[in-house]
Amino acid sequence: LADRLWLSPRLAEQAVPSTTVMTDSVQTAEPETTEPQYPAKSIAVLPFTDMSESQDQGWFADGLTEEILNALVRTPDLMVSSRTSSFAYRGTQTPIPRIARELGVAHVLEGSVRRTGDRIRVTSQLIRASDGFHVWSENFDRSTEDVISIQEGLAINIAKALKTPMDPIALEKMLQAGTRSVEAYEHYLNGLALNIRIWETSDYNLVVDALDYFERAWEADPGFAAAHAQSARIWKGQSTIIFKEKGALRVTPQQAIVNFREQMIAAIENSPDETQRMLYEAELAITELKGAEAVQLLRRVLENLPNNYYATSSLANAARFALDSKAYVQAVENLLRLGDIAAITMYVVNVRRLASSERYVASVLEQVKRFPHSLAIIFQAHRTLLWLGAFEEAQELYPRLANEHVNYSWYAIASQACSQGDRDKAEEVLRMVRQEGGDEMIQWFILTLLGEYEEAARVLKPFASEEAPFMLGAFLLYEQFDPRPFPALMSVLEREGLDWPPPRKIPFACPPKTEE
Repeated sequence: LADRLWLSPRLAEQAVPSTTVMTDSVQTAEPETTEPQYPAKSIAVLPFTDMSESQDQGWFADGLTEEILNALVRTPDLMVSSRTSSFAYRGTQTPIPRIARELGVAHVLEGSVRRTGDRIRVTSQLIRASDGFHVWSENFDRSTEDVISIQEGLAINIAKALKTPMDPIALEKMLQAGTRSVEAYEHYLNGLALNIRIWETSDYNLVVDALDYFERAWEADPGFAAAHAQSARIWKGQSTIIFKEKGALRVTPQQAIVNFREQMIAAIENSPDETQRMLYEAELAITELKGAEAVQLLRRVLENLPNNYYATSSLANAARFALDSKAYVQAVENLLRLGDIAAITMYVVNVRRLASSERYVASVLEQVKRFPHSLAIIFQAHRTLLWLGAFEEAQELYPRLANEHVNYSWYAIASQACSQGDRDKAEEVLRMVRQEGGDEMIQWFILTLLGEYEEAARVLKPFASEEAPFMLGAFLLYEQFDPRPFPALMSVLEREGLDWPPPRKIPFACPPKTEE
């Protein structure tokens, strides 16, 4: 959801990162004294450019970029910047050294695609950011029937160039595309490209076409686990409240969850290796609110892939569901260690749940300083600072959110109003949200700020479902959520043996309504 709804493309003018020092339970920002040093085995993959004469191969360029990135993420000792971060530089003229500094990586991969008839040429170069040295470059000139070997060759050569210590045979097996069917692979790349367009444009009608491509991929090769997993994730998205108004697939949330399980089980059964299988199993467990099971699986995944952002952020959610504070703190601290903007955004989302501490306030402000043009981080920092009681610091960030015409800006406006004791303004925001057909999640947030907990529960009642507990269970991630009005959700918590804590009082809630 952060990828699709919060992470803005406005990252091209980010500031140079500074370092952070972690302890077991808290961390403090330290001043930067020298040019930051990034892990030698770290890389960002920029979106490949379509150089075809007809300019109709953008889908192939985007899909190939995503697949290279996904393959590199499976290499245990590489730190790979997320697609959310690297794709933000599409179309910019930002110099490579600056991109590397902003993403906290030592190397950047860039390339281009040219397709003519039944021939494909892919040109790529791996650049060491510190001095602009070309560590490795190669041209792949192949037929369309040999397209899979391009992605695999790129990933393998990059991993070798960065001196990963893996056995070459094991490395090649790990970086395989997952299918030998060219038809399945090209459908899959089309689906990945549409996923990127959905993220960049918020055009959720494209979900229909993306799902169609992924289904074509696994129909062409029923053993293509990644295609099954991508289909499953689309169905999962259709089951959540936030996509209720964007449910382009026009199925009930309950049916969407049924479809999700079917596809994720197919991904598990066809997984190419144990680590990927455990990651799929953890995703299924989280959706079924089996937090403890997901925590165990994700810990094992991270033993093999310690730099995997997706597994780390998933562990934070799973630990929250399981009330496993030790695993939760470790996951949040690791998000900070990973350092890329997607990880930092999720770090800021979660840090407010750790402790009300001045040191956490300093850390949040450090991340805003590091990424001053990221609307996502500014939004999350604003509400995190309010939760930490740092009202003055939050007020300084507020003007950068108030005029943004995005859904969650309503929540920022209402939160700031309540923190300043202006209940009338928060109530006005709620009326405007309802008039404009704002989704139930934003309404729920504002109602809790107003202390209207019974009405807030009524807003969510239509989404309480025994068949799809995740639809409402995702609200367990919010401190102010009270599961007691929802029997189906309470039965899930009882099944998991969890004595869920009472809702946390919102420190910036509006003053009570005065009697007239």
